[in-house]
Amino acid sequence: CIRDRSQGVDNFAFSSSLALHSAMRGDIDSAFDYLNSAIARGWATVGEPTVVEPRLTLMADDPRFELARATMLMTLNRDREIVGLPPFDDYSQVIADVQ
Repeated sequence: CIRDRSQGVDNFAFSSSLALHSAMRGDIDSAFDYLNSAIARGWATVGEPTVVEPRLTLMADDPRFELARATMLMTLNRDREIVGLPPFDDYSQVIADVQ
């Protein structure tokens, strides 16, 4: 992990992977640090995060997860708007009537 960072590996895929590995190790604080880093770099799941990436359930009971989830949804909807797709609601359903 340290070697990868010293070699310049620092992107949302790497950070999200570290978040999931930290969560599996039980290091929830580090998991949120890495998850927030991944989200800040544009990482989002297409759909309910804990369904798309079940390892996130290890973090879902923590109060910080709701902010992470909301930020991922905001990022996803921003990207969907850029390409002309309708947004998702809080339940990962497409909002049909967007004016």
